[in-house]
Amino acid sequence: MIVTLLGVLAVVPARAYLDQRAQLAALELQAQQLEDENAAIGSAIAKLHDPAELERLARECLGMVKPGEIAFVTPGTVLRSNC
Repeated sequence: MIVTLLGVLAVVPARAYLDQRAQLAALELQAQQLEDENAAIGSAIAKLHDPAELERLARECLGMVKPGEIAFVTPGTVLRSNC
């Protein structure tokens, strides 16, 4: 009877331990996903320091042209707003 009682009392801590391990695994996965996202954002920031990338964005997203260039806009053309 004592062994059965000890077995029943051991179930609660064992369940808590397993729940905490599952929570830890979920948090480690979330941390890895956030690190990957952070690396992608860092890469995007690094690209913005490149003058060629800035020029590409200015031309495509803002419709800017260099002095002396002529910009042609066809009817119905809309500048990209998702840049």
